[in-house]
Amino acid sequence: MLRKKLIAVAIAAAFVTPIAFAAPNGFYVGGTLGQTNLHVNKSSSTGKVDSKGLGGEIFGGYQFNKYIAAEAGYIQFANTKASGLGLSQTIKTHAFDVVAKGILPINNQFELFGKAGLARISAKSSGDIKGSASATRPIAAIGASYFVTKSLSIDASFTRIFKGGNFDTNGDLAGVGVSYHFA
Repeated sequence: MLRKKLIAVAIAAAFVTPIAFAAPNGFYVGGTLGQTNLHVNKSSSTGKVDSKGLGGEIFGGYQFNKYIAAEAGYIQFANTKASGLGLSQTIKTHAFDVVAKGILPINNQFELFGKAGLARISAKSSGDIKGSASATRPIAAIGASYFVTKSLSIDASFTRIFKGGNFDTNGDLAGVGVSYHFA
């Protein structure tokens, strides 16, 4: 009889005291590393173009409640290398962004998110052809976070800066990172 009561109490305690790792409200910082791609239109160039490689993002934000946050970040794309017709150049591209973040908590440790906002993307070319360009473009992202502790999460995301203005290519970052939430 005592054994059945102990089992019932253990089961009830499991439901009454779930693991509470949901992100706390307040400030957070993080970083992401992954594959970047600037989708350079190879048909408009004569020669070889490589616009994929390792890149990353650092960001900080403020979570207002369990559904809404605001965030600012810096994205560094892999260098684009182009060569052909005896010419070569390297293009360095980065962006600063400001986004609103919508969060969908799935349970106490796992959440999905979406981001939308604006990015200021800049590129500078060196080599045989020099130049620079900047544009303010829409940015969007989707991802998921898994909270290892109440303050630390592992994140996976896909971010796109949309083409337009002085930029005729989309800029993507698909990566994995970590976030730390100050409690």
